[in-house]
Amino acid sequence: MPYKDVLLVIILNLKKMKSSIQGRLKLTKLVLTGENKQDAIIDFKDGLNVIAGASDTGKSFAFECIDYALGSSSELKEVPEVNGYQSVFLEIEDIGQRVIFTIERGIPKEKNKMTIYYGSSSVNVGRFI
Repeated sequence: MPYKDVLLVIILNLKKMKSSIQGRLKLTKLVLTGENKQDAIIDFKDGLNVIAGASDTGKSFAFECIDYALGSSSELKEVPEVNGYQSVFLEIEDIGQRVIFTIERGIPKEKNKMTIYYGSSSVNVGRFI
């Protein structure tokens, strides 16, 4: 399912949870989690965020994780550092409503599912092929 279709599903499901998306959406946090693994976290600040670093330090991989969380049909790049991680979480703030929702997508693709968390509610969007 292309990520644009996934975004539409997210918005429709959030409306089911009585949330109206108004204004802008802002990425606030990207997290990779896994059993017996330390969480890998990128916190995004207000305004422009620049991810900079030397070659092969994960800059492109961070972008791939965001794309993956939003429903990309591409699998995450296989790099040794991703071994053991089981989920990608992308936290997004609806600035107009001042609410936060979180998208979770499983790793690897065989276990891959997408769930959206909003307040105390969650919507299982389903599995991706």
